[in-house]
Amino acid sequence: MPRICVFDVNETLLDLRALDAQFARVFGDANLRQAWFTQMLQNAFVATITGPYRDFGTLGAAALAMVADRLGVAVGDLRLIAAHAWDIAGALRAGCAAAFVARPGMVLDPLVERPDVVGADLREVAERIVEREGG
Repeated sequence: MPRICVFDVNETLLDLRALDAQFARVFGDANLRQAWFTQMLQNAFVATITGPYRDFGTLGAAALAMVADRLGVAVGDLRLIAAHAWDIAGALRAGCAAAFVARPGMVLDPLVERPDVVGADLREVAERIVEREGG
């Protein structure tokens, strides 16, 4: 019987240390990335157990707001970056900024407003966000 490999995403496929520079810039301490991730996991467990469903972006933004509140730091609205039209539609209709990663075969829904940032890959999207937000 063939074996199936299943990959964990956070801290396995994605090295969250890449966020350390942003946590150092905003909070003055790169180690707060771990506090954010711990809070995000707690929020995810609560939402999974008690409902309603919350997507990763929503959970991550809520955890970041909680960490910032604990430290008395004001943070702006966290932008959803996605390669799926439904994620972009949800973010925009919820009043959030969005950025679309136009990977091959991925297109925006013509019935939904267009996000202010669109790029062919994550690097291009990141560069456009930095240009737009002066970050």
